[in-house]
Amino acid sequence: FDTFPFSTCCEAMYPKCTATSDGNSNGVKLAQEVYKTYHGTIYNMFGEISTKFPGAHAVFIDVHAQKAADDPKIEIDAAAFEHTIIAGTQDGRCVKDRAGIYSKLGLLFEMQKEFSKGSLAAERVSIYPPNNDIPDHPRYNGGHVVAEYGFNNTRGLDV
Repeated sequence: FDTFPFSTCCEAMYPKCTATSDGNSNGVKLAQEVYKTYHGTIYNMFGEISTKFPGAHAVFIDVHAQKAADDPKIEIDAAAFEHTIIAGTQDGRCVKDRAGIYSKLGLLFEMQKEFSKGSLAAERVSIYPPNNDIPDHPRYNGGHVVAEYGFNNTRGLDV
């Protein structure tokens, strides 16, 4: 990933790699290598998509689990969010058209339709926010990856 532009990408986050390793020099090196591999892979994937499909609309989805416990500090109720997909778009800044993802042609609408193997609704999985009229969850509105690689960034895709 020699061409990966760490000087322009993730500037604020890269130094935090060293903080997570408790000062152990091997830990610092490993944390930085993992960071470079992760972000380099995303960066290279964007370039590959742009080259293979110039002008095409692509979507980058950052999927991960959240802590399954009540946490009053971050206003999360584990029971309420146990079977919920939280769409964090930084209040629409990281997608080309926030209303569009909820439209009948949009990703979130499609995710709620009947699939051949069952729908999210049949599995009792909900999406938050459920529609474009409700803002993103204040604590789960998209983090570093969403901001760095979202539509608002010149390298970005819809997130």
